[in-house]
Amino acid sequence: MEKDGKLAASPWGYTETISKILDAALDVFGTKGFDAASMGDVAHAASVSKQLIYHYFEGKHDLYAVVLAHLAQNNYNALLAIDFEGLAPAEALRASFLALFDSFARNRFAANITIDQALHAGALIKRDRKADELRRQFFDRFGGAVERGKKAGHIADDADAISAHILATVLIIGRFSIWPMLVQYMKSDEMPEHDQFRTKVADYYVKALRP
Repeated sequence: MEKDGKLAASPWGYTETISKILDAALDVFGTKGFDAASMGDVAHAASVSKQLIYHYFEGKHDLYAVVLAHLAQNNYNALLAIDFEGLAPAEALRASFLALFDSFARNRFAANITIDQALHAGALIKRDRKADELRRQFFDRFGGAVERGKKAGHIADDADAISAHILATVLIIGRFSIWPMLVQYMKSDEMPEHDQFRTKVADYYVKALRP
């Protein structure tokens, strides 16, 4: 991707024009998925020409990869804000789950895009050095909390940081991807409120990793 001069103060970290394109790409990919989405769809949603998008991005794969990297960076930045070293191991597990849950809650398309890339077996993911470094830092610190919990007998001996994080991700993506269907399928009074569900599933998650 070609950057455009001075970075703007936007969540994407790019100029206003590029951020506008990426906002549109997030909406389009999150709604249609990679295969069904077109650069024309993104251009229309961003109110720019396709030629302008191609000025900054090599093509649809490049644009999609930047969106994926941004979502990954957001998630890891939220997780790295946790004081893993200062929390008891079980509280560190709970805090990591809630931070990831809230990160997905802030972006209504994150779960859909994650599932979409999974359907492509990760083939659309490009290595992003910043996301890779954030991931390394997270697993180093989160893994330390898990190991402390195992030694103290508060976390199951067969638990590990990667498996614990995958479990949290699957639970959270399930919540945000199938919730609209569940609302239609089940009676409204049977569905827990957002905060109630968030707390309850976090409790289940921590209990699942106990001895």
